[in-house]
Amino acid sequence: MPAKKRFIGSGDVFLEFGENAITISIANPKPAAGKPMWRKKRDGVVGIFNCWNGQKIIVHKKLTLEMISTVNSALKSYTEAEICQAIRNYAEILKGSEYYFKYTWTLREFLKRGLEKFLDLEIAKKNFRRDRQSPFAKP
Repeated sequence: MPAKKRFIGSGDVFLEFGENAITISIANPKPAAGKPMWRKKRDGVVGIFNCWNGQKIIVHKKLTLEMISTVNSALKSYTEAEICQAIRNYAEILKGSEYYFKYTWTLREFLKRGLEKFLDLEIAKKNFRRDRQSPFAKP
């Protein structure tokens, strides 16, 4: 069966579906230092997906088109390292008994709703410490 190309994103990202693999590529890649742009972007998406699953918050079985699009949007503002650190910070707060924050998000929800809240661990710890209850918590 020949591979199909299916468009996703903002006109520059394509997925190529093979028999046993999915390849992410970018149209008109411009070479950058070290790796071509399409490889850096693909590696970033996969790296963030693996970082998320490594924290065992909600383990996703597969990388969906929607996840790829959301991760690519986050990568426009933040580096892969910053996003992975925010994911680790979120996991630490979520699993820590000294914090009241217990919202369990999927990767997409986290990137849309929680990424900025967890970029700095010390600020997140201060904001979500149990002795500083949420203004929305019931007494």
